[in-house]
Amino acid sequence: MKVLLKILKVIGIIILIIIAVLVAIYFYKIDLDNIGITGFFQGGVGVFNVLTKYEEASYFKVTAVLSPVSEYMTSIATDYTYDSSEVKIPIMIFAGTEGEFEPETVLPLAELR
Repeated sequence: MKVLLKILKVIGIIILIIIAVLVAIYFYKIDLDNIGITGFFQGGVGVFNVLTKYEEASYFKVTAVLSPVSEYMTSIATDYTYDSSEVKIPIMIFAGTEGEFEPETVLPLAELR
């Protein structure tokens, strides 16, 4: 048992060293003038909400959302609705077009503006 605890302690120290090195590599290397935001499915809804309802939206210069739930479906299923026409930055939307679920339910192609 004592050996196992020592091994875990050493592993923990190694992990902390790795984290410290990674932090040092990226310290002051994030371009705060060019930050994007992305989200998948319900996270796409969150992206649209951040970009239209919060002052922090000014931090973001571009967005890419993957299979976001449509405005209509979101209004039916949640109270976390959004209006993508209010987004002021470039948007790239990725969504499937095969089958029925994606183009008819998740992100109906007819709703895209």
